[in-house]
Amino acid sequence: MPGLFKINSRKVVFQIFSCSAFLRLIGLAFFFSGLVFISGCGQSIWSDRTSSKVDNIRIDSVLILPKNSRFIFADSSTGIQVKGLHLGYVCSKILNLNLSLKSSSDPSDTIHTLTYGLESQIQLPEQPTCAIDSGKKDTVLYKVFTGSADSIYLVNSLGKRNSAARLVHGKLNFDSFKGKLNLETYHGLEAKVIHSSDSLPWTYRDTLGTRPRMLFSDSLNSCRLLNTASVQNKGDTIQVDFSYIVLDSLTVADTCKGFRRDSISVDAR
Repeated sequence: MPGLFKINSRKVVFQIFSCSAFLRLIGLAFFFSGLVFISGCGQSIWSDRTSSKVDNIRIDSVLILPKNSRFIFADSSTGIQVKGLHLGYVCSKILNLNLSLKSSSDPSDTIHTLTYGLESQIQLPEQPTCAIDSGKKDTVLYKVFTGSADSIYLVNSLGKRNSAARLVHGKLNFDSFKGKLNLETYHGLEAKVIHSSDSLPWTYRDTLGTRPRMLFSDSLNSCRLLNTASVQNKGDTIQVDFSYIVLDSLTVADTCKGFRRDSISVDAR
């Protein structure tokens, strides 16, 4: 009877080992097929966000610096503020951002104008983990405008005009004065007024919200033109900061004669 139940132990161990190895191989096959499946799913989801270049993205506004400038100096570097760049993703890269000529009026027109807008190109990210950026970015560019036009217009990506300025030859100057507001009557309204010193022919007027704040002069040399102005409170006094240009008398000889009045609205800071 013992002979009927004789077992080859080596054969049994080998068979058990072979079965275990086979099961492990099957498990590894399922594991790698799962990775391939997951990777394939990732590719199909990410395929809509593959790296690519996008031209002329949305830009909210393009503004001449200093803010609210009335003039640009020909053949000089001018600061241009770009506000509201919509890049789409946090990892997007700006490849090109350049101010280019969009249109020109007929040179024979009374006022020859040039209209500029931005050309842009961005690189979308390759990483599927890069987050969407719903915010906006701002930057500053510099541009040299030649003296071939009378006025410059700047437009945003939708073609809306954001800024306009006359193109002139001359020099930019900055000045300021302080004082306490004195009550006066202006067109039947109560107004707060500050007069600068006798050497500076400037007057600041604030009609308490019924009219725009104004800086003006009744006796400006004709070569001198107001450019920008702002006001800030400093305790019981206020300070008016402003810029003005002095035209090159050689290029506008007929303009620089006598005296005249000039005025400009004033921004609160």
